[in-house]
Amino acid sequence: MKTVKSPLLLTVLLLVIWGGLGKAQAQISLTLSPALQSGPAGTSNLFTFIGTITNNGTSTVFLNADNFSFAATGWTLDDTDFFNNAPPSLNPGDTTGLIALFTATNPQSAPAGNYVGTYSILGGATASDTNVLASEPFQVTLTSSATTPEMGSLASLTLLFMLVAALSLYRARSRRQAIREL
Repeated sequence: MKTVKSPLLLTVLLLVIWGGLGKAQAQISLTLSPALQSGPAGTSNLFTFIGTITNNGTSTVFLNADNFSFAATGWTLDDTDFFNNAPPSLNPGDTTGLIALFTATNPQSAPAGNYVGTYSILGGATASDTNVLASEPFQVTLTSSATTPEMGSLASLTLLFMLVAALSLYRARSRRQAIREL
């Protein structure tokens, strides 16, 4: 009796796992274009992320919300574009085309560096589902704006005056020396 239970249990377990794997396939695909954006550090920048949402499945999917995972402090993430541009649902095979999804604004005090986050679309089979349908990483790179400062006007004039004075002294000494040699 023990040997009959083991194969039966194994078969049931495999069917449960196999059935679960079929449901784990992504029905919605999300592509950010571009997922990497950059701007100068030391100034506040507005980065607009656009993307495409596609229903690759065989049933209608409701796009009910979105979510961010972003650890940088002081940044503003605004998902108004998602609610203005994404349809409430996507039928099988439908795509949104390129639409604005969200914006990220860095604080002026943010130092140069890479800031990484994840953007997710939430929804499901009903208008009240909030399952994660698709996620996509995004990155904002703030570049250093290190420049060589220009010399001030007073410093430039002083340097010019010193060069003219040195040249005049050199020419005067050269003339005196030439006269002595005659």
